[in-house]
Amino acid sequence: DQRKDLALLKSTNKFKNFSKIRRGNFLKEGDKVVIAGYPSISNEFGKLKVVQSEVTDIQASFGNEESIEFTDSVRQGNSGGPLLDSSGNVAGVIVGLKEYYVYNISNPMEKHFKERTGVAIPLNDLKNFLLRHNVSYKTSASYGNFTKSHITNIAKKIIVNIQCIQ
Repeated sequence: DQRKDLALLKSTNKFKNFSKIRRGNFLKEGDKVVIAGYPSISNEFGKLKVVQSEVTDIQASFGNEESIEFTDSVRQGNSGGPLLDSSGNVAGVIVGLKEYYVYNISNPMEKHFKERTGVAIPLNDLKNFLLRHNVSYKTSASYGNFTKSHITNIAKKIIVNIQCIQ
């Protein structure tokens, strides 16, 4: 799906562990989330990086989530990886960063950096994508605030380090 930046990868490997998709309530502002993956140099060395973050905004229109914004913790290489909730369930798919600037009214060419947020695709888009491609998935309720080490252990089982070779 080019519009949502989602793709399916086929593998001959047999995987024992799969991520579960968050069931029930959508994320809301202030919810704790986790970014887990192999960004930047971590990718080359196969070192999983896990960073805690917080939802700062849910962009929505007509009652549908369109994007999830969270505190700046995304790095190059996180795109396509999961945004995990505090129970380790997939709550979105990371697509990149959004930068906000403040512009000077008297001089529109003058802008000042305000903040940077991570951006993720919400679950409805992910579920619809999986259904369109006949991919089954399991869901799980978000039932607690696990420690970073517990979520890291979950992430190690479900996240695969993928390197693009050109």
